[in-house]
Formats: sequence, structure tokens, C-alpha cells
Amino acid sequence: MGIKSRRRNTHSGPAPVRVGSPTCRSRQASGSVASNQFHDLGLSIDGRRAVGGDDESASRLSEVLSNEDVEIPDDDTIQLEPIDPSLRSFVKSQLIFSRVMLIFFQFCFNYVMHDWPTDAFKGMPIVAEPTRRDRLIESTIGGLANWDARHFLHIAEFGYTWESELAFFPLYPTILRLLGSIVEPILEPISLRNAMVLAGVAVSNVAFVAAGLVLFELTYRLTANLKIALIASYVFCWNPASVFFSAAYTESIYCLISFSGMLYLEVDPYNRLRQLVTACIFSFGFATRSNGVLNLGYIGYYLLIEVIMVKQEDGKYVFDDFGIKTFTNGLKKLPFFLLCVLIVILPLRIFSTAIEDKFCHSASALFSDPRVAEYVATHNASAFTLPGQLDRLPWCDRAANGVIDPLFPPYYQAVQEKYWSVGLFGYWQIRKIPFFFVAAPTIFIVFYGLIDLILETGTIEESLETQIRSKRLLVPYALHALVLTLAGILTYNVEVSIRMLYSSTPFICIVLARHMARQTPRIRVPEDLLDPFVLPFLSNYARVKASRFLIVTYLLGYFTIGTMMHVNWLPFV
Repeated sequence: MGIKSRRRNTHSGPAPVRVGSPTCRSRQASGSVASNQFHDLGLSIDGRRAVGGDDESASRLSEVLSNEDVEIPDDDTIQLEPIDPSLRSFVKSQLIFSRVMLIFFQFCFNYVMHDWPTDAFKGMPIVAEPTRRDRLIESTIGGLANWDARHFLHIAEFGYTWESELAFFPLYPTILRLLGSIVEPILEPISLRNAMVLAGVAVSNVAFVAAGLVLFELTYRLTANLKIALIASYVFCWNPASVFFSAAYTESIYCLISFSGMLYLEVDPYNRLRQLVTACIFSFGFATRSNGVLNLGYIGYYLLIEVIMVKQEDGKYVFDDFGIKTFTNGLKKLPFFLLCVLIVILPLRIFSTAIEDKFCHSASALFSDPRVAEYVATHNASAFTLPGQLDRLPWCDRAANGVIDPLFPPYYQAVQEKYWSVGLFGYWQIRKIPFFFVAAPTIFIVFYGLIDLILETGTIEESLETQIRSKRLLVPYALHALVLTLAGILTYNVEVSIRMLYSSTPFICIVLARHMARQTPRIRVPEDLLDPFVLPFLSNYARVKASRFLIVTYLLGYFTIGTMMHVNWLPFV
């Protein structure tokens, strides 16, 4: 990458160094207290444990991790060196290991526990007699095809058959159908449904690993700190919403799309061509999930910075005087931003036109598969709003909606309100209080990170303009997380905010990583972050203080209990 960034590492520990680089070698030879302590722990120079250091090393490592009153080096200029390929491989191995553990846990939980009774939609029954391969898939990874996954699988197999399915956007079901149609003849005899389950779980786990690697690169670019980048990757490996990243859900695909767009943009965020390509990437995200429209904010943010800040002769950036010139400059940028908006929403708008034609311009529901008509007839037909039932489809009458939503399909808000109680304070009910407690730790972390960033501005000698321009304050990422959090509290199902935040923005992983990095200033980077293989850094970090143990317990507790609940139809959705 070879890019120089003006940063001040006030909180994040030593500047990032690459194994084998001159900087790394000079630090190792410096004879610092931290280096001597870690050599005493039995750690070799490549970060692996030497013979005879096991029990005593763990104890001594905890002592080093507990020292918080150490002055953190404050480098004015940091060389953002290329990441060592061996570190990428190590991060990839951690991502894969976390998925293996999750799939193993879900298999065990699904085997020893009975499914919780629920009236949730479980899909239409498979008519054909299950084959041995069907039973194998259902017994091994069937728990990863619950809750929303049943809707995606139904849409992939039968299309959008009734109104409630319109809450789910089309890209992921399309991927399921495409890959399922490829897998089915290869593994024949097997049902299309289970072929899609297998394909969906495989795609989700592969996309999770890819998204984790992109997060590693993105965090390193944003923070210029290898330590934070590694810890953020570990947090992502064991994040509280992990089960959704391995299930037949949109989380992994959407996360990969969003993080890839962010990383591509951050390379040169003021380049017009790069902004257009980023909009194209984000359009796939919006075709996957409704909150993908918020990704437009990243492009809009950098356009806004160009409007409100000007570069002086000395190379420094200052806020422009907010006058006619600023207003005119903003108007010049507006057409380009609207073009980006059009690129992002166009694929979903095209799909929306087809849906409106099917539901609003049909005299009656015509099912291409007779199984759908039979299912509706035998399962309380009045519970299903079908195409052509215009008296039950008020959104078909555009005039009845008042102002047409310029971003979302006309049916989206109506469907969310009708079937999922989405709306301002729509989820504020006495019986929903437990779900607010479930989401509380994740919401707290977001607000903690926002306050931490605000307070940090006063501890840095650089001007606010320079900090914003250098991206140090992570402003667009913080704002993105804030909008998602407030939406979760005020409008949509609050428990969904857990998976929404971890799959949509790197901010929450970076917040936790910054906090942990600040508390462990003496450890060497990256050597002491690579050991042990199981829960590197996190296992040692959790041993020192109760507060640190709680952070790791938050990650692993939701990872384990959330998986157990989800695969057994308990309300972790």
C-alpha cells in the first residue's frame, strides 16, 4: 500500500509494524521492559511458545496485560506498510476455526435438544419421501435453516407467493435457487430444498471468512494500527451474531458486499470513478437488505467534506466560510450524488416493478406450483394475502400512500408494519422488554464508542479539520452505527440490531478492539497477538480483570447461547 497517513496514536499502543521489518527488528533489539518480559514468558521471536513456558508464561502474560499505566508511544507519522501474508493466513485460520466450532455446536444443540414450539412459518412440507442425503443434511446443518431462512428458502423455491414474503429482498433467494439448482443434480437423489440449504450454509460460511479478511484490511487502513486490526478480526470471529453468519441468512453476503465497498472507497475516497464503482457494489447490498441504502452515506460524506472544507496554501484543510460559494459548490456535487443514489436503488426498483405487476395487476392468484395453492387452502387461507386481492393490498393504490417513497418499493413499509410491527415505537410493548435487555450490551458498546471518539478529539493536537480529513475519527462509520442503533431502539425489532450492527458496519468491532488495545500497551505487535491458536489474545486478556472477562464472556456467551437458541427455534432471530 505504501501510503503515509498523518495519525497520532493516542490510545492504540505502538505503531503497527510488520514482522521482519526494520522497525520491528529495532524494537526487538531495544531491550525494552515489555520485550524482556515477553522473552521471559517463553515466547520465541516469531510469536510461538518456547519449551517449558506454558503455565508460568500464562501467569506472567496476565501480569503484563494488567499494566495499564504505561506511556503509549505517540508517532507523528506512520508508514502504512503492506500486511505480511502470514498474518492474513493466520486471520483466515481463525475465521475458519470459529465457523467449524459454530457448526459443531449447532449440531450438538440440535441433536440433544427438542425444537421449541412456535407458530413461526416453517416452510411448505417436502412432498417426496426424504432420501438418505436429505436426512443427513437435516440432521447435521438443519438448525441453520430456521426462522428467516425458511422464508428465503420458500422464495427461492416457489417465488413471492404471498404478501408477507415481500419483506425479504431478492438477491439472496436468487443465489440460493441458482446454487441449489447446481447442487441438486450433483448430489441426486436429494430434494431441491435441502440442496439449497447446503448451498446457503456453504455460501454464508465462505462469505463470512471473506468478509473477515476484508474487515482486517479495512480496519488496518482506517486506524493505521495492526494491533487494532488483528483484535477487531478476533472480535468478528466470535461476534454475538455469529450464528446468523453461518446460517442460511443474508448476514454474511451483505457483510461481504458492504465491507468490500467501504474498503474500495477508502483507498481513494475523493475519486469520482471509485465513488461510482462503490455505488455499484452497494447496489448489490441494497438488493440484499433494506438497510443497504444507508451505505450511500459513505459516498455522501466524502462529497460533503469536499463542499465544506478547503485546502490552504500550506496544505492544511480548514472549514470553508459557509456562504454562496459553499452553497454553489454543494449544488455542483448534488447531480453526481443523485447519480450514485440511482445506481444503488435501480436494481431493486426494477424488481419492484415486476412485483407490482404480479400483485396489483392480476385478477387472481395464479400459482405456478399446485403445492402452493394446496398449502394455502389447508392452512387458513384468510391468513395469506395473495396476488390480486386488491382489497387487502392498499399499497397497490399509489395515491392512497400519499408521498411516494423515493428509495424503497411502495410495498415495503406497509408489509413491515403489517407483519413485523415496524414503525416508530411499534416495538415498545411490555412483552418485548426482554428483547431490549438482550440487545442492551451491543447498544451500550455503540454509544460507548461514540462518546470515546468525541472525547478523543480534545486529546489530539491536530485541528478538528485535519482529524476529519485524515479519517482518524471514523465519522461516517460512527454515524452509520448510530443510525442503525437508533432505528433498532425506536422502530424495528430491537433484538435484530445485534446482527444488523455486526453485519453492516466495522465500527462496533473497531470500538471493542480500540478498548482492548488501550488496556494492553506492552504487548508486542504482532507476535504476542498470535498465541494461543484457540482464542489468541482474547483468552489471555480475559484472565486479568473481571471487566475484561465480561467483554470476552459477552462475545462467547452470545456466540454459544445464541446458537443454541436459534437452532432450536427459540427467539434469537
